[in-house]
Amino acid sequence: MGTEIRPSSKWRIMSLGAGSILADGSEQVILYRDGGSPALVHGYLDLANMQAGDQITLTQYARVRPGGPWRAYGQEGYADAQALPLIYITKKPKDYGLRVTIRQTGGAYRNYDFEFFEES
Repeated sequence: MGTEIRPSSKWRIMSLGAGSILADGSEQVILYRDGGSPALVHGYLDLANMQAGDQITLTQYARVRPGGPWRAYGQEGYADAQALPLIYITKKPKDYGLRVTIRQTGGAYRNYDFEFFEES
C-alpha cells in the first residue's frame, strides 16, 4: 500500500511507489493501474543516466472500458543526454486502466528511476 498525504479533506494524494528499471531493449512497464476507483494518475521519469547515443521511447496507454484493449494515446522519444532530465508525466484520469512503458532503442542499457502518484 502506498503512502497517503492529505493536504485537505477534499482530496488526497497516494504514492503508487517509486522504483528503478534497467532497460533491456524490450518494452518495459513502469506503471500499471488496472481498474479500481476513478482517480488521477501522474508521476516522474528520471532520464539523468542517458548519454550520447542513447535513445528511449516513452509510451502511454489507456483502457476505456472494463477488460477492454490497451490503446496507445501518447508516445515521446528522447535521445542523448538530457539537459532537463526529469520528465513529468501529466495527470490523467484512470477508471479502467493506465499503463506507461519505456523502451530503450539505442545506446548502452541504463537504469531509469520513476515515481507515480494517484489523486482521488
